[in-house]
Amino acid sequence: MHFSVFSLSVSLVVEATRMTDDTTVILVTWTVTDKDVTILNLEIQEGADGQWEPVPGGNGLSTSETELKVTDLKAGMLYRFRMDMRKPGEQNPVYVLSNTG
Repeated sequence: MHFSVFSLSVSLVVEATRMTDDTTVILVTWTVTDKDVTILNLEIQEGADGQWEPVPGGNGLSTSETELKVTDLKAGMLYRFRMDMRKPGEQNPVYVLSNTG
């Protein structure tokens, strides 16, 4: 299953793809085009109304990293992901969403 992609900025594109061989795993990939972005934090939302939570291993990601496997998810449950991207000195997060469609 491939999820729709929403990009609030041309600086970052985030995609989420459920693995076909293990439906409890989603591969989240991203591409950062803005060389000034230095802070990346990945968050997950279960269902359409769930709380946004940090993804284990998804905080303080390097811009050279391009993917993260999110494991131990519920098969058949819809998930959304958002990436907080910031430039040095920015206090407020700028989110780019990946929707489940």
